[in-house]
Amino acid sequence: KSQICVGKAAASLRSLRQTLIETQSFLKFNISEGMAVDAPILLNGNTSTHIRFKEDPAEYMDKWFAEAPTHHLALTVGHNAGLFQKIAKMLGIWYAVY
Repeated sequence: KSQICVGKAAASLRSLRQTLIETQSFLKFNISEGMAVDAPILLNGNTSTHIRFKEDPAEYMDKWFAEAPTHHLALTVGHNAGLFQKIAKMLGIWYAVY
């Protein structure tokens, strides 16, 4: 494997994006929680961790893309949405949890 896999465990995703409202720029966290699961390596060879969310994949992806995420994100072991929300509040960063 050339990439890290967390194995079966609770997992959280957090991405940071920049958004523009009128002429002012803001940072925003996109936060979600799920479960890392064992799954076959994709045909493209990507060995990244596979995550299952509460919603079905299409519903989750609709919510994810509505927040205009960046391509890269942080994956953490454990359900850490509450921690990420606290950090966002301390730093004055907007956030969306889904």
